[in-house]
Amino acid sequence: MKLAPPLALGLVIALSAAVVSPAYAGDDKPKKEKKEKGGKPATKVSISPKYAPVYMAAKKAIDAKDLAGATAALDAGVGNAQTPYDKYVSETLYFQIAATKNDRKGMKAHALGSLASGGAPVEDQGRLNWVIGILSYEENDFTNAAKYLSEAERMNHGTKDYVINIADSYFKLGNFAAGSAALDRAIAASNAAGKKPPETWYRVALRESMKVKDAASSAKWTTAYIRAYPTPQVWNMALSTYRDFSKLDPQLQLDVFRLMYQTGALSGAQDYFDYAAIATERGLPGEAKRILDEGFAKGAISKTMPQLRERLADAEAKIPADRASLPNEEKKAAASADGKASSVTANAYLAYGENEKAVTFYDMALKKGGAIDANAVNLRKGIALTKLGRKSEARQAFGLVAGSQKDLAGMWILYLDLNP
Repeated sequence: MKLAPPLALGLVIALSAAVVSPAYAGDDKPKKEKKEKGGKPATKVSISPKYAPVYMAAKKAIDAKDLAGATAALDAGVGNAQTPYDKYVSETLYFQIAATKNDRKGMKAHALGSLASGGAPVEDQGRLNWVIGILSYEENDFTNAAKYLSEAERMNHGTKDYVINIADSYFKLGNFAAGSAALDRAIAASNAAGKKPPETWYRVALRESMKVKDAASSAKWTTAYIRAYPTPQVWNMALSTYRDFSKLDPQLQLDVFRLMYQTGALSGAQDYFDYAAIATERGLPGEAKRILDEGFAKGAISKTMPQLRERLADAEAKIPADRASLPNEEKKAAASADGKASSVTANAYLAYGENEKAVTFYDMALKKGGAIDANAVNLRKGIALTKLGRKSEARQAFGLVAGSQKDLAGMWILYLDLNP
């Protein structure tokens, strides 16, 4: 899948075949004008007297749409091209003929010839690199597409719509770092022009980050994709991709499912089944039951599916003993010298949706310290605070998360950003 559509012929001609109409000198030396209109330095020079008749004959034939006559005039006068500028003009006229015929290969060959002539004015060199790059891209010559389009960008040629072609070319060449950097620039240029970057751009970036197994880039593009298109469907796709690609441990997978639930991104029986299964396996049957009950009530899943009925029955069977153990767990947490028991108790209350109690015991765990994972505690404290609507405190808790859980905490912060 290419990120950029093929360029229409009319646009190619309009942007690339604007042949100069130079004057020709009365002597054999090319002449430079001192200034262009507007005070900018000019680099255009004159056609030599020996080549001037060839130019005039060919141009007259082109204007009359006599392409065969124009080609014959250029072929016959090729030996009269005395200077690099003569050769540039000759190649440019050949290009115009090829463009009128929609001869893409001829267009590319003569654009290359124009650039190689040594006579192309500086202000035309960006255009020529752009033309060669675009035509290379259209014929799947991604090496030259990346090379010439990057040079056009370096020369600050025109609008930056084509930077997306640079990104896609590098992706096709397996250079993820260069492709990702170019895509960043393409998105910035699109936003600066008041255009929303297409969803495809983010989807391809996420796919390419997975190919190279770059977890940091996967998280970055997941976040960028969601920020640009914060729909439940995109949250689902992006978070599912992140969860599966990043090889998260079961507890972090559970926290991803919690974010999917929070964003309305749970979709279909598999999501509900996997969420409930992980919650039950982590000793949180109350969360498994709550999620399945909500799925059934919304019609998102059906009780006719035996796997879901069995998962619900399993959770329901474990809830009485789990609930009965909580008062004793609270006592253990209060009496314990470190925060581990407090963290376990907080997790249980978070699973039952008792978020005030969850925050209380997460704070106790952090205060006592010891054998706890402070990153995990702050992440789940942030989740509980989010559910309570205490968004400023939630943001603060998520901001303290580091290590392997930082990316997911950042996605929760993104959710808060999008839902102030």
